[in-house]
Amino acid sequence: MYGVLYPGDALEYFACLKLEGDRSDGLGLELAVVPGGLYGRRLIRDWESKILELPQLFDRLNEDLADG
Repeated sequence: MYGVLYPGDALEYFACLKLEGDRSDGLGLELAVVPGGLYGRRLIRDWESKILELPQLFDRLNEDLADG
């Protein structure tokens, strides 16, 4: 699983799955491509136990990206 966070005044967050092959979307979900480039990232193990911490994590990522 991936989360894509577009920084800015109004943060946009998308939960994502990496598909294996062109025809692996059997769920009918919207498809998108994450462009290449440099990204801030965090690995969150056992994320289900950290749900309440996620908004603060996103805020810190947004601040880190804004600082360049």
